[in-house]
Amino acid sequence: FVGWGVWVTGTGTAIPSGAIAPANRLHYVVGIPTAVMPTSGIATYSLIGSTAPTRYDGIVGSLTSASFSADFSFGYISTSLVTSFGTVSESAMSANGSSFSNGTSISGNFFGANAARAGLVYGGFGSAGMYFSGSAVFQKQLLPF
Repeated sequence: FVGWGVWVTGTGTAIPSGAIAPANRLHYVVGIPTAVMPTSGIATYSLIGSTAPTRYDGIVGSLTSASFSADFSFGYISTSLVTSFGTVSESAMSANGSSFSNGTSISGNFFGANAARAGLVYGGFGSAGMYFSGSAVFQKQLLPF
């Protein structure tokens, strides 16, 4: 119920100007959003898949570590994505239904029943000053009995 990938090459049209520009290395996450979100509890998620982050100039890097958690009682999401280019993180991102975003560098959704998975796209500026981006998908961890 969730998929991810990277669109390697293409073109896009800027609206409303109509200008055509390259649309290369577009990372994405798609799926059926969670219809009814949990309203209480804290959940920890583990990374189950990702795209290799890419810099604006086409250099491919690696996602070296990733974490994701959600506090459904207060509607806050925390995530950290460490790449070979730099780190993108947020400690108190707000959720709006099944969607979440910090407005600049992270945007995503919860997917499946009871927010079983979360997927996001991210971007940032690395130490070389070049923009990089990627996508990551996480699965909710079950509590031990």
